[in-house]
Amino acid sequence: MTNFTYNKGACPVCNGKRRDCRESQNPGFDTPLYHCMGGTESDTYKQVGVDRVGFPTWVEINPNPWNPSAKFLSKIIEGKVEAEAKRAEAAKRKKEELEYRENNLKSGLSEVERNEQY
Repeated sequence: MTNFTYNKGACPVCNGKRRDCRESQNPGFDTPLYHCMGGTESDTYKQVGVDRVGFPTWVEINPNPWNPSAKFLSKIIEGKVEAEAKRAEAAKRKKEELEYRENNLKSGLSEVERNEQY
């Protein structure tokens, strides 16, 4: 179970706009994972996902390119963006397939009759 520290108006991501922000230790990194609903992406913080409660999760981006932790973190961020694009494409294909099937069912033709049309 993750231990959270509640920021109570001292969130570095949204600058204290919200009082329900919290942070947790980010396993494998030297920076914490921030859970903040009021944040926006900037040069300092990058959104990397959403937690189980629906809070966007943020990490602090280290501007030092020689820091191996920052390089590894940027690879994780790129991988998450790529994975999200793949999920969106798969959802789009599934939706198109379901619409195609629904339209064919509405036509009232059997599968053999539909295939003969083309």
